[in-house]
Amino acid sequence: MNQEIEKRSVEEFKNYTGHYPESVHADKIYRTRENRKFCKEKGIRMSGPPVR
Repeated sequence: MNQEIEKRSVEEFKNYTGHYPESVHADKIYRTRENRKFCKEKGIRMSGPPVR
């Protein structure tokens, strides 16, 4: 569920503005491997607390 929220937010941003955001600021719960990979593939910088 968390991964879906992150991706959906980014895709909604793209649909609204016509481009992906430069960066995403996420809490630990959203900094999953899958979300980090998604952001990297789209050229989006992800920042937030480190994942342990």
